[in-house]
Amino acid sequence: MNEMPRSFDRLAFVVRVVVIAVLSTLVLAERVHIHDRTGAIVTAVIGYVILPAIAYLHTRYFNSVFMVGVTEAVRRKIGGRTVGGPR
Repeated sequence: MNEMPRSFDRLAFVVRVVVIAVLSTLVLAERVHIHDRTGAIVTAVIGYVILPAIAYLHTRYFNSVFMVGVTEAVRRKIGGRTVGGPR
């Protein structure tokens, strides 16, 4: 009946990308500090290209699927209660 619209949740995407960027920067700084060029390149590619792309896809296509399940669980929980409370 009331299906949630499939829209892009910008706040969820920004939060995911910020967490990815902070962790990638910390790991990248560690790799640069120990002079590991290969590790730094791999960290930069994974942390700044691949993981944000995956976060975008997850936010775009799977976030609404997750939210539909949550809203249905809340509806079942609230729908089973009476106005006067349990007797």
